[in-house]
Amino acid sequence: MTHNNLHIVGLRLKIRRASAHGGSSPPPGTNIPVGGVPRPYVITTDGKTLYVALSDLHGFAVIDVPHRKILQRVAMPAEHSTAHPRPFEPINTLTHGLGLTPDGSELWVVKVGDSPNWVAFTADGKYVAVSNAGSDDVSVIGVKGRHEGPRIKVGKVPKRLVAAATVN
Repeated sequence: MTHNNLHIVGLRLKIRRASAHGGSSPPPGTNIPVGGVPRPYVITTDGKTLYVALSDLHGFAVIDVPHRKILQRVAMPAEHSTAHPRPFEPINTLTHGLGLTPDGSELWVVKVGDSPNWVAFTADGKYVAVSNAGSDDVSVIGVKGRHEGPRIKVGKVPKRLVAAATVN
C-alpha cells in the first residue's frame, strides 16, 4: 500500500487467542528453524506465530511456533534492482523493522526515510514510530489514516525506540 510516498504492508491477521498457560509453545531455548539468518522479529501475544525478517529476503517469514515450522515466506517488491548499500546494516539486510499493532490485528513492514529500522506502536495503537538510521530521524505515522507526519530529527543513526503518547 502506498500513501504519500509511504510504503506500508499492513496485513490483516487472523490469530487464534489462547491462554498464557495453554502449554502449546516450546520451552525457552528451543531452536526453531526460520529458513535463513533471522533479523528483527515479532511474536503474537499468544506465542503461537512468529514473524521474522530474514537476511537476503525483502520480506519476512511466518513461523508456526508450537509446530516449529515455516508457514509462509512473504517476498515484497524490491525497492532497487540490486542490493542498496546501507552504511549501518549488512548489505543483505533487505528488511529490518517489523511491528504488530497492539491489538495484534496487523503486521506492519514500513519503508519511510532512509534505512528504516525499528518499528514501535503507541500503547493505544494510534501512532507508529519508525527510526530511520540513514536519515537521522524518526517517522511518526497515524495508523488509522496511514499518513506520515513531519519527521523528527533525533541525531546520528537512531535504532531501537519506544513510542509513547503524551497527554496535553
